[in-house]
Amino acid sequence: MTTHTEAINPSPKRGKATVFHTGVPASSVLTAAEPALNLPYPLGAADDGAAASLSVMKIIREGLPTSVIRQLEEAGVERKYRIQIIPERTLQHRVKNGERMTPAESERAYRIANVIALADRVFGNHEKGMRWLHNPMRHLEGQSPLDVLDTDIGARLVEEALGQIDAGYFA
Repeated sequence: MTTHTEAINPSPKRGKATVFHTGVPASSVLTAAEPALNLPYPLGAADDGAAASLSVMKIIREGLPTSVIRQLEEAGVERKYRIQIIPERTLQHRVKNGERMTPAESERAYRIANVIALADRVFGNHEKGMRWLHNPMRHLEGQSPLDVLDTDIGARLVEEALGQIDAGYFA
């Protein structure tokens, strides 16, 4: 399995990470411009996807380091979204004691980072992607894509919308 690791960064990087979507034509499998949070991602063939997903699952189960929150903040994730990942006092406690995030917190951080990387890829740069992620949308009942990333279903809706944009449909 080939993997690529780079930190989420406000400017797109050269690596590609396969992201699989449901409800989007098979020909429009998206690739994020950069992997998020220094985690492995499949490159190329779809059969690499299961092995890479299992690898990511193991890392999430072990818990991500709290430094991931700083990376997300540097990428433009505001406090109101960050506290959906981990409450402020809990984060302070974990940092003070050198603890990792829980698997649930890690998964929430991972979800947001992946959607940011995907938006960066679809829109060609970080600023455009973040503008789209902050924009309230009618099909999300007036909420922004970032507002709905607190659930897996919301993340899938956002990924599907990005898939439709990437495939040339309007979302």
